[in-house]
Amino acid sequence: NSIYRRKIEDEVERICDISALQPADAANLIYNDNVDILINLNGYTKGARNEIFSLQPAPIQVSYMGFCGTMGANYIQYLVSDHVVIPPTARPHYTENILYMPHSYF
Repeated sequence: NSIYRRKIEDEVERICDISALQPADAANLIYNDNVDILINLNGYTKGARNEIFSLQPAPIQVSYMGFCGTMGANYIQYLVSDHVVIPPTARPHYTENILYMPHSYF
């Protein structure tokens, strides 16, 4: 349990470990908890659970940090990036709306 995890636990309303849940069960829990914005930190990397996102349990779904390429999926509406990682000329190759951070997306 890192100091960062403890800090997050202290500052949020609720944390729910969904790691053992089946995708549909996790999606139902997210939906029933009225999560407004669901953030995907894995993209297509190891441990990703994109099948949960594909069920669209939250009205806004965002890709951030772990995978800076397009998800190419209609169930991810936004991708957080910067102008170095995704220059404006590359924008047409992304299915997501790009949320550009002013300096760095980290």
